[in-house]
Amino acid sequence: MIYMTRSDLERLNVLREDIRLEAEALKKLHGITPHTAEVIPLIKADMDAKRAQMEAERVRVRRYVDEIEDPVTRGIIEDHYLNGKPWYETAWNAALTLSTNGAWNRAMRYIYARCGLCAKKRGSRK
Repeated sequence: MIYMTRSDLERLNVLREDIRLEAEALKKLHGITPHTAEVIPLIKADMDAKRAQMEAERVRVRRYVDEIEDPVTRGIIEDHYLNGKPWYETAWNAALTLSTNGAWNRAMRYIYARCGLCAKKRGSRK
């Protein structure tokens, strides 16, 4: 069984956003000046490294998602973390009866219960 925290799952979305921002930065660099000639290869190398890291994370998250038995929860976590969809779209795709907060709550309940953080918090209150 694979254990992942919320930040482990969120890392995929962070990498996806970093790559998107760097691609936009590349588009904004017009013309070849001495400065852009030096910066463009660095940005491309960074993007390639992040893509490789993203693929490794994608494999880990895919294995985690494949272990989820409940199809609605699996769909929510897959849509948001693997496919990078926002919570409102994730809720819509999961079930028409779920609100955005409902989808978020369902995912968080599952993630925290599976990684054991809820049990640790309950134990520390006593």
